[in-house]
Amino acid sequence: MYKLLKIDNDAMTRMIQLQNNETGTVEYCFDDSAMTSTNNFDFMQIGNEYSCKILLFGKLAGSNESLLTTEYKIIGKEKIGKRVLTKVRKNKDVYYIDELDMSNSSQKIAYCTTRKDIIQVNNVVHADLL
Repeated sequence: MYKLLKIDNDAMTRMIQLQNNETGTVEYCFDDSAMTSTNNFDFMQIGNEYSCKILLFGKLAGSNESLLTTEYKIIGKEKIGKRVLTKVRKNKDVYYIDELDMSNSSQKIAYCTTRKDIIQVNNVVHADLL
């Protein structure tokens, strides 16, 4: 569960600040769900708690991207909407990335994240995954 701390609105998108109740990690997530569907995350209110899934937007890290790279452990696959994503963990924080074709699910990867996107809140899935 995450507590919604802050919303910064732009013209068509917004950044939301969430705090993981279990780990205390604060996440800054991009939300463009209102651009793609009327069934979106606009129902979220500051101070309330939500079950959220966060997609790491980026790519597997190359050798010249060490400053932006974080190591994650692959913990499995999960279908969200119609897409299968790779579920990864850093410490106790869980995220999702585009599906990787890797045979060993306990493998660690270096991933260069440029943005974090909110892809599911409670039972509402972002329209891009439907």
